[in-house]
Amino acid sequence: MSDISLAMNKIEEELKKTYPSKKKILNFLYDLQLYDFEFLNSIGETYKLNPLFFMNKLYSNIWKKMGKLLGKAGRTRAERYIVENFCLHVGEQILYECEGSIKKKGPLKAPSIKISVSLGVIFITNQRIIVHGKLTINELIKTKTLVDVSDDGLLLTGRDRHEENKKKKEFLYGTSEKCFGYMFPVKQLSNLKRSGRKISYELVDGKTTLTANKEQIDKLFDILYKF
Repeated sequence: MSDISLAMNKIEEELKKTYPSKKKILNFLYDLQLYDFEFLNSIGETYKLNPLFFMNKLYSNIWKKMGKLLGKAGRTRAERYIVENFCLHVGEQILYECEGSIKKKGPLKAPSIKISVSLGVIFITNQRIIVHGKLTINELIKTKTLVDVSDDGLLLTGRDRHEENKKKKEFLYGTSEKCFGYMFPVKQLSNLKRSGRKISYELVDGKTTLTANKEQIDKLFDILYKF
């Protein structure tokens, strides 16, 4: 059995546990010392085993690691490879990609969650927007206290922690779709606007704003206008 197969077996066994060890899984991946498509396939296969755990616990570390190993341009190529081979639905295809950032906040009646993804890459497909980069989450809860959330955990305090965590995960990751990267819906968008280097649109779950350079914003707007 190859080193890759052994590592993947160990990762699969770890992910079957009630409380998988983030540190062990990352070590299994990093110990492979691979810098080519085999390494990317190992990351993709790990994502497929448990997409929510991967995004919640592993993604930020792996994103930084790929940047160190591959450089910025190499990481973008790696992200596209993994998205195309492990994330897209049947019939889904990437229409455009560019460097940029994205922000999303909840609806006006309940603007309790604000998230942003920066320093990364925007992939827009014929079904959704997928963004890779550094995640920041802020939340304003009923006590009007700002809760800080760590890079690798959706941490909350308060009486309704379980339910609030569930709502937060649904807001960030969606209720049914899984995604390598952070997924932002675009279907049935409304109030699409363009201003300088920004585009904004609204859905029932809140307002989304994209930022990129002028040429890229023009292209993104043309694509979003057709949804």
